[in-house]
Amino acid sequence: MKFIGAQFSYNRNASISMCPTAIVGKEVSAGLNSSKAPATRSAKHSVINFAMQCLLADKSVSAICIPDNSTYAEISNPNGVLGVFFNGRSSVSLSSSGGGSSSGLSVNKPIAIYTTILLYVLNSASSQFEETQKAFAGVKEEYEKNGIVSESAMALACSCFYYDTKDVFPEEIAETDLTRDVIKMINQGVRTNSFQYADKACPVNKVFTHIEADIKLKQEETRKSDSSFMDDCKAGKYEIGMNWTKQQQEQIVSPDMLENYVNNKTFEKLTKVAYYELSEVVTRLDMGKEGRDAIGVNYLNAIMVGKPGTGKTTAAEALSAAMGLPLYTIPVTKNTEEDVFSGMTKTQNGGFNFVSTPFLDAFENGGIVVVEEFNLADPGVLQGAIGQAIEPPFLVLKDGYQPVYRHPMCVFLFTMNTGTQGSREPNEALASRAPFVLVMEDPVPEVFIEILQKKSGDATNAKKVYNAYTKIIDYLKEEAAGSEDLPMSITTRHCIKALTIMKAGYSLKDAIEDTIIGALAVKDLEIARSVNENVLQVMPL
Repeated sequence: MKFIGAQFSYNRNASISMCPTAIVGKEVSAGLNSSKAPATRSAKHSVINFAMQCLLADKSVSAICIPDNSTYAEISNPNGVLGVFFNGRSSVSLSSSGGGSSSGLSVNKPIAIYTTILLYVLNSASSQFEETQKAFAGVKEEYEKNGIVSESAMALACSCFYYDTKDVFPEEIAETDLTRDVIKMINQGVRTNSFQYADKACPVNKVFTHIEADIKLKQEETRKSDSSFMDDCKAGKYEIGMNWTKQQQEQIVSPDMLENYVNNKTFEKLTKVAYYELSEVVTRLDMGKEGRDAIGVNYLNAIMVGKPGTGKTTAAEALSAAMGLPLYTIPVTKNTEEDVFSGMTKTQNGGFNFVSTPFLDAFENGGIVVVEEFNLADPGVLQGAIGQAIEPPFLVLKDGYQPVYRHPMCVFLFTMNTGTQGSREPNEALASRAPFVLVMEDPVPEVFIEILQKKSGDATNAKKVYNAYTKIIDYLKEEAAGSEDLPMSITTRHCIKALTIMKAGYSLKDAIEDTIIGALAVKDLEIARSVNENVLQVMPL
């Protein structure tokens, strides 16, 4: 394929819906140049017009890339799918069939090849392609705003592409078949997370024909996504916007809490699902529906499972801050009775008065109900108290006899620790009524350190405490194999408190001794002494 010059010699009669006046090879008014074009040269249209048409108007492209390395794209039309792999240097590999015809806007080799190379340029981090990236952004903005693009903007993008690439790629690019080995190499790149979706400049499809793409973004890309989600939370994107009473507003966690909250995928999923469910309810409320009719099928009952200190309660607080929902916490023990949920009559000032509960306040008036460690309670008591509250008929007998019904904006979160003393398997009938189950795992190392750093404001000490924590956990796993519950007795809470002790002027060893080692001593004094002697005291300061 003649790369240099071929883009302008490629001619066809079909118009481009984005810019009907664009004809390949046609010059536009004098003086329209890219920054790299000679002052005497006018911009002109090239086959890049059709590449932009595929990306922005037809949306017929699926693509993945390794920025500044290679790009694989599949361009589809009713006649088939053409796969192109560009190695970023001097050759392209194409699938041997399904390329479409050369009439109209059907996909063919020149368009497919130039679309793939354009995607490579748009996803590059190199400054050598910045003129093309800027010009394409202008085309995209015009098209999204007006549904059509000016001839000058299209031609400028073509001209920028020409002058950005003419000294980078060779005058001729070799064509080869998209062989099994190439496809195998691409699939291996997907499995090892080398590739990512080529959607930096514009959205691309994520369904492929010739390869098996199931891309998990690189960790740093995931963290960027996390950051974007948290920015949306802080900006109020997930607020429901109800008119709460002054008393209810006092139960809403301040959005300032989100400034120091470290996101995780479990919280993100919980927030997005809750927002979807409640948005559907709000739509029906706006239509004048009430109660059970407003709830419909969009009610949220979720269980959060994990060892102590993994952030279950904190995630509920962050949900309140992000969505602007009142938060009511109901701690549960083995001695919890039904009146914790239905309210109770007490003797006050010589008379009998009904006393409400946080559960009833949220159930009747809306908000997040957090039933903490619900698996500690007697399963029969819990099922009898709220079994009909969290699913239709959404009923609780207030004070034991007065029927009240679930508020449409009520969310139930049940938390439970695993493997802790006193816990038991939850009632199956109740658990089945909360089918959305979120497992809160220990945070990965960099997230764990980030949590400690945000709590303490000291990155160096955060890393020191984390390293001590991991060394102690590793020692327990090796030396206390018969005591699986011991590692569960030390949590992020102990690490955070250790940092507080260090801020008060004590050493790392003092802080660890009075938090993590102390927590172990509560469980097994001999093991605690062993950890202190064999791990803590031999650690470098």
